[in-house]
Formats: sequence, structure tokens, C-alpha cells
Amino acid sequence: MKLYNNYYKIKLLWIPGHFNIIENERADQAAKTTISSTLSSSTNIILYRDMQALITNKYHLIWHQKWLSLSTKLNQIKHNTDNWTFPIKTPKQFEVIITKLRIGHSQISHNFLMAKEEPPTCALCGV
Repeated sequence: MKLYNNYYKIKLLWIPGHFNIIENERADQAAKTTISSTLSSSTNIILYRDMQALITNKYHLIWHQKWLSLSTKLNQIKHNTDNWTFPIKTPKQFEVIITKLRIGHSQISHNFLMAKEEPPTCALCGV
């Protein structure tokens, strides 16, 4: 992922964490001199939490694009990477069971899926 291609440029800002230690004061002064010579007044400073949000959003976009390119049973019924929504707070195991039912993966169909064969359909409902 290259944030630079999206018009973002990352620069690190030196923040001294120690005072009154001669060697450290010299290091701080050298860092300040370097920063003041490279930063212009038009440079925007991005906070860590803002940068984290940018990176998180970029990864979600990449994941969503990859999700759209997949051809799976789950992708056929769930067209995005958002969480399933349930009307009430449910345990994770319940969500797993519902998802398996939605995609047709049960103990009955498991062997057919592993053998890459079509599972039989119900004579009454056609599912």
C-alpha cells in the first residue's frame, strides 16, 4: 500500500522526551535543526489516530475490492464486507450456524462440498 500515491506524504516529527542531559540536548538540537530545514509552513501535520484511520480505511477498501472479485457461496449471498446484522444481540456460535444455513453448508452437504459435487436438492422445496 502506498499512501504517497493517494496524495499523502508521511513525515516524522521529533518530539524530545528528555531535558538537561548534554548529549541528549545536542541530539535534540540537531533534530530540531533538521526538521526546521525540511518542514515548510505549508506542511500539514497528521496525527497518529488520523493516519491510523487512513490506513484502516485503505485496507478495508482493498479487502472489499478483493471480496467483490471472489466467487464463493458466501460471496453470492453477501455482497459486501460489512458484518451480518441480527435483530438482537446473538452469541457468535448462533451467527456461525445461521451463516452456514445461509450458504448451504451443513453436515448433510459437507461431504458433497469436499468432493466438489453438487449436494442433492429437496424434492419438496427444491433447495
